[in-house]
Amino acid sequence: VIDFMFEWHVPFKEGYKLLPREQEYYLFQCCRHRVCMICGNRADIHHVDVIGAGMNRNNVDHTKRHVMALCRIHHSEIEQIGPAEFSTKYHVPVDGIRLDEETLKRIGLRGNYSSD
Repeated sequence: VIDFMFEWHVPFKEGYKLLPREQEYYLFQCCRHRVCMICGNRADIHHVDVIGAGMNRNNVDHTKRHVMALCRIHHSEIEQIGPAEFSTKYHVPVDGIRLDEETLKRIGLRGNYSSD
C-alpha cells in the first residue's frame, strides 16, 4: 500500500495514521520522495539531530543524523512547539530515521560523506 501511494502520487492527509505498522518504511518513503509525513505536501528534510546555527550543512555527514520529511508549515511547527508536543499532537514518532549515503545524495542533500 505504501509503495502504491508514493508511486502513483496518491494524495493523503494524515498518512501516518493509516500505516502505523510500517512506521520506518513509511518515514523512509516520505524522505525518499520528499513528502511531508503529516500532510503529504512537498517536504524539506528536518534534522532531528540539530545541526546548529553557523554550521555549513555541506560539511556535515548526514548519514550520522536522524531526519524526517516535513513541509514548511510542519517543519516550522515542530521547531516552535518542540518535538514532544508535536508528537502528541500528530501521534507520530519524532525520533526520525537515518538515511544511507545513496538516498541522501539522490534527494539532493549535499554533505561531507565518508566515501567522497
